[in-house]
Amino acid sequence: MSQLLDLAHHVVVLADPSPPAGGGVLPNIAPDKNAPGAGAFTSLIGALMYYGLLAGIAGLLLGAISFGLGKYFGNHHATTAGRTGMLGSLAATIVVGGGASLVNWAFNLGATIS
Repeated sequence: MSQLLDLAHHVVVLADPSPPAGGGVLPNIAPDKNAPGAGAFTSLIGALMYYGLLAGIAGLLLGAISFGLGKYFGNHHATTAGRTGMLGSLAATIVVGGGASLVNWAFNLGATIS
């Protein structure tokens, strides 16, 4: 393996890019769902998603209340803040609900890199 560090020309080579001796087969590494503590982490992530859903519902309700009361009393600032709160909580809930799908998509996209 060649190890070259030339800071004057900003060239860094840490490993020889040729395949390893013995056939050039790289190990096949995959996620292990049976790893110690995997069930606890899965349960923890599920609980956090549930709390995120509850927070999204609470934010939507509080934003709707602020929007309604601001409109009723003629307070344009409260109306705008309520509308912004409703849209923000909806966007956050979409991210919480689709988070697992987004991470799986990114993981599968990264797995195609060879």
